[in-house]
Amino acid sequence: MALLSGEEFHHLVNVSRVRAGEIIRLLDGAGGMYEARLAEIRAGEAFCEILSRERAGKAPEVDIALAVTKAHRFDIAIEKCTEIGVRKIIPIRTRRGVWRGGGSEGLKKRERILRKIVSACKQSGQPFLPEVADLHDTASLVRTFSS
Repeated sequence: MALLSGEEFHHLVNVSRVRAGEIIRLLDGAGGMYEARLAEIRAGEAFCEILSRERAGKAPEVDIALAVTKAHRFDIAIEKCTEIGVRKIIPIRTRRGVWRGGGSEGLKKRERILRKIVSACKQSGQPFLPEVADLHDTASLVRTFSS
């Protein structure tokens, strides 16, 4: 049995308008794909009966570093990287970039990136959720990968 609540419940019931008895596909972000029947909907919770489990092939082995650009373009890049199946997304701070990182701004941007990744996984059926690294500058990125 799987329990969906919060944003996942909202998406399932209000956006996708799935009703009790319907068959759905669930992803766990680690390569697991599940076929499930929506058994019951309660206030803020959906109970799903797992019918079958499938394991995706090998996890991706590609990391990609992306210069942080304006929100719309960066969102598209995040979505496409997620859809093709990268293992890790590394945001890079550049001289002309729009995100300087740090503090509450950095936390908000990171949460936005994670929401975009989850959304892209749902939309494309990508079973692997990429990791999002901390914001790097070019010099720290080179040091990380040269050691």
